Amino acid sequence: MYVFGNFETQMISDPLTYNLGDTREKAIQVGFESGGFHGSVYGFNGSTQKNDEDTIDHYGANLSFAQENDS
Repeated sequence: MYVFGNFETQMISDPLTYNLGDTREKAIQVGFESGGFHGSVYGFNGSTQKNDEDTIDHYGANLSFAQENDS
């Protein structure tokens, strides 16, 4: 799971942000969709903390709204 954003690209090589944000950690994500609103929260155990504990210490959230109309 890539937890650093959306990496849609047609480039031949990966952009720097992709390489910096790439993580191979197991993550958990929970989301919802209702009335045009979309949201999710996620968490994972990253490698930036200097401890041996297996805890979720990195997290994030997303909230968006989308609406379709005839025009």
